[in-house]
Amino acid sequence: MRRFVVVLLALGVTGAVAQQRAIERAAIENSAVVPALERIAPFQSQLAFPLAEHRTDPTLQAVTFTRLFRSNFTNITYFFPSSSLIVYEPGSNVLATIEHVPMDNRATGGDLGAQLYFRYSTNRGTTWTRQLIANNSSTFYGVPQLALANPSNVTSATDLKLCVTGYQYPKETNYYRRGTAIFVRTEGQIFEYNELGPIENNPEGYYFGSAKLAGFTAGADRSGFAYCGILQPPNNQTQYGQYGSLVINARLAGTEDFISSIPDSWSGSVFRSAPATTSTYNSPMYVDADANGNLYAVINGIFADAQDSRVVAVSKSSDMGQTWSAFERMPASVLQAYATNRGAAAAVPFRVYDQHDMAVTGENRFSYIQRIALLDAQQQLAGVDLVETEYNAGNWTIRLIAPITDIPVVYGYNDSASQARNYEQLVCDEEISSLGNEIEVARTADGAALVVKWIDAVPSAGSITINPPQTAIRYDQQTGQPTGEVQVDSLPVFNIFLAYRSLSDAGWSQPKNLTEDRYFNKGTHIPRIVPSLSQIPLLALRSLAPSDWNQQSPAGRLLASAPQDFVNRIYDIPHDVSYALVSAVSSVEPTAAVSQARLTVSPTPASDQIEVACAGITTNGQLVVVNPLGQIVLERTLSPSNGVQGTVLDVRTLPAGSYSVQLRVQGSVLAAAPALIVR
Repeated sequence: MRRFVVVLLALGVTGAVAQQRAIERAAIENSAVVPALERIAPFQSQLAFPLAEHRTDPTLQAVTFTRLFRSNFTNITYFFPSSSLIVYEPGSNVLATIEHVPMDNRATGGDLGAQLYFRYSTNRGTTWTRQLIANNSSTFYGVPQLALANPSNVTSATDLKLCVTGYQYPKETNYYRRGTAIFVRTEGQIFEYNELGPIENNPEGYYFGSAKLAGFTAGADRSGFAYCGILQPPNNQTQYGQYGSLVINARLAGTEDFISSIPDSWSGSVFRSAPATTSTYNSPMYVDADANGNLYAVINGIFADAQDSRVVAVSKSSDMGQTWSAFERMPASVLQAYATNRGAAAAVPFRVYDQHDMAVTGENRFSYIQRIALLDAQQQLAGVDLVETEYNAGNWTIRLIAPITDIPVVYGYNDSASQARNYEQLVCDEEISSLGNEIEVARTADGAALVVKWIDAVPSAGSITINPPQTAIRYDQQTGQPTGEVQVDSLPVFNIFLAYRSLSDAGWSQPKNLTEDRYFNKGTHIPRIVPSLSQIPLLALRSLAPSDWNQQSPAGRLLASAPQDFVNRIYDIPHDVSYALVSAVSSVEPTAAVSQARLTVSPTPASDQIEVACAGITTNGQLVVVNPLGQIVLERTLSPSNGVQGTVLDVRTLPAGSYSVQLRVQGSVLAAAPALIVR
């Protein structure tokens, strides 16, 4: 059952970290989502000085970062949920990112525009080459993304098929957002796709909206790009939350290779309706492809016919996005089985609108990485787990990766509040990061393993003292309304973590603390494909030093004089996009598998289907349904897992009567549960 657990910090508290963790202040399920930033407001464009190219970061840390380029307008470029900012193409050994250069001349009567550059390396980031993709002096591109495909197995970066997207804010709309700009490269030429939204089944005129861009390589006619997610409504009277699909065939023979639609199986009537047109219960959508070019769109949804539960679900396209299947859902009983396995009363998805991720690992097989809240008997928050939810040909498994300690609080520079104090005091807005724990998942180039990256607090490192304390405006997590000012005098330490799992193993490695320091790492990204477990490309946003700020600007003076540890937490000011090559491998063995088998069956009685959840499979096993005569009438193969697994069994053809659902390994029955079939 979907529940809300809201524990808000009382007003009037002075210390921002000593009183209560952000994870306890946050709602388990965020308040209904509203659309992303819709207009580019004027900003002080000369806030920071330029960056000297490829500057090694002097900050002492377990990971050595190289600063690649300086990013302005960071709040809508490199600090935004679920975006593809760094990619690795294994066939050509090309590593690439997208560089965003704003051109803001509005202060002198000019326009706002942007340039987008393809930055690539063929030596794992030792050197980089820069190539212009888009240059528009009167349209701003925000939240840029990059994807690559290699249908012809080329070895040159400039011969790869390329797709770049960016939210577009044109001058003719007074810099209000109007859909997404889409650029593709074919035969060495850059082509801008000029459709604003899906062509098929789009009578209300939705624009392309929020999605994580994906590239995939599966031969000459099955390679391409997928941009599938929540569309942008054309106005506030049109319902927000509608999913839409754009799939581009990388052969790029003509406009027929751009396939865009609102699939009937993704209709708004499939999902729980929202209380207002400007909100939705629909989670972000994540798309990836298998080696044959089959596409999988994964959500964490609340469906119209089951409004009390939110579950992971998948829709598949086997024809390059022309059609999509109905969503296949994870049985809700798998969540309850996971809760029992963890000693909790219940388990529910945690803050699904924050960034999560997924990766396809084979045909009809994928892993969705999410956070799950564990609730006690009083329905209070008992803990949060980072988990893998794996789908494998109809079987669902939830595996623990690591407990989550906290989610980061970040700060947005509030120019109007600072100006109201004559720029004598820095004032920021306090926010729980929409990136959440910055969860991303990648598969190795050989397809043998998964690696997950996230950030988390490290209580054993103590807290960071902010001296002098800084002023921040706090907001209600559900209404978005300000609740008062707080003095930020200390902050928790957050580090970057990695864990991995061989696809032939049941369990995840122990988490590796990658950075092990007191620097706040944010805006972190890894590509969906990485060269290996010991070579993982990593992007991160690095804060500017006091000498980098232009102190002729009032805001620049405030930032230069503020405590550096606090400036590190401000996300919507210029930052340096920085790179490192890291390893997930450590000497710690994967976590041990669950040793005690358990099995649950629901509903009972049943007439059409039953949901079966089990735990404790440490080797290959079978799930069987046995009739009163002892005959096996249904059977399903299970893979080893140290988590819980679940599946749905179709029992419509079975006669009414009593049955036994059994978990068997090598012929032995490890667990059994009764099932009653009625007609």
